[in-house]
Amino acid sequence: MLRHVVLFRFNDSYSLLQRREIAEKAAILLNGLIEKIPEIIRIQAVALSASDKDSYDLILDSDFKDEIALEVYQKHEEHLKVAEFIHQHRQFRAVADYYI
Repeated sequence: MLRHVVLFRFNDSYSLLQRREIAEKAAILLNGLIEKIPEIIRIQAVALSASDKDSYDLILDSDFKDEIALEVYQKHEEHLKVAEFIHQHRQFRAVADYYI
């Protein structure tokens, strides 16, 4: 099984409160994808407690059968809608994929 972990930090021009609100909305959207994309085995998106401008705001932790299932997820229309919302606000992103 492939674990896909992504950390997001939203634009520094936003206040910490604005970044938290965006992270909470993004988490709801991401968590809702499990009902729309069958390739997702497990997904947990959480708004983080950003304590300063260098903190990350959102973590996505998800599991897929393999790289092919992850690719299907990443190209899925519903994922692309959520990705566009996040991209509008994102300043940094860190990704780690590994087998468990």
